[in-house]
Amino acid sequence: MAQSANRVEDLVRTHLPLVGHLVRELLGRLPAHVSREDLVSAGMAALATA
Repeated sequence: MAQSANRVEDLVRTHLPLVGHLVRELLGRLPAHVSREDLVSAGMAALATA
């Protein structure tokens, strides 16, 4: 079980920069009231869920 959790944590850390990239891409296409922090939070939650 611990090995599986470590694997998931490694995958999340490896792909975390992708969240930042996607946030930068999306910010220019979304309304101004959508905050960067909200996008990062949603992206991190989606990454952890995936």
